[in-house]
Amino acid sequence: MKNFISKLILISSLFTASMSAQAASVPIAAKGTEAIKVVVSSTADIIATFLGGTALYSDDLFLSSDGGSTYGGLIFNNKTSSIGSTVNLGSFAIGTELIFKMIANSGKASYFTGGAERNKDGIAHARVQGDWKPGQTLVGFEDLAGGGDRDYDDVVISLSNTNEDITAVPVPAALWLMGSALFGLLGLSKRKV
Repeated sequence: MKNFISKLILISSLFTASMSAQAASVPIAAKGTEAIKVVVSSTADIIATFLGGTALYSDDLFLSSDGGSTYGGLIFNNKTSSIGSTVNLGSFAIGTELIFKMIANSGKASYFTGGAERNKDGIAHARVQGDWKPGQTLVGFEDLAGGGDRDYDDVVISLSNTNEDITAVPVPAALWLMGSALFGLLGLSKRKV
């Protein structure tokens, strides 16, 4: 029995080490890039590359035509796709938003790139970091309702010939700065009276 427990502990520690190594090797888009849209920046074909995923659940990734339905079939699955595998998504007009749909937790929920309003729980489930590498956009997904652990590494891909649309989301720091400036001007105008 003691020998069995020792083997069980060894297997458990090897599994934990393997999961930690996988988690460390998956790139994660920068904080603050939640709810940003993916837009086409070139007429060349868009190449999606699977970079990994650390989710416990099985998650499927599709290209969504309208933020709801899917077309073109499965792009990647976080459990069956090989790291480094690629899919040619074709070409699109410059400026087209590409909406990705992740069917999460073995089909229990669907989440989309872009604004939080696209998701039933009202939370952004993807980070989009343009120019992550030259000519590459990094996209990472969170697969749990309510935002889960918000690590955005459950399905991670890179996309060629795309960029982020930063005009779609107000930057909180810029809003705070603008509000502070307006408040300061209001205070100065009252002081001169």
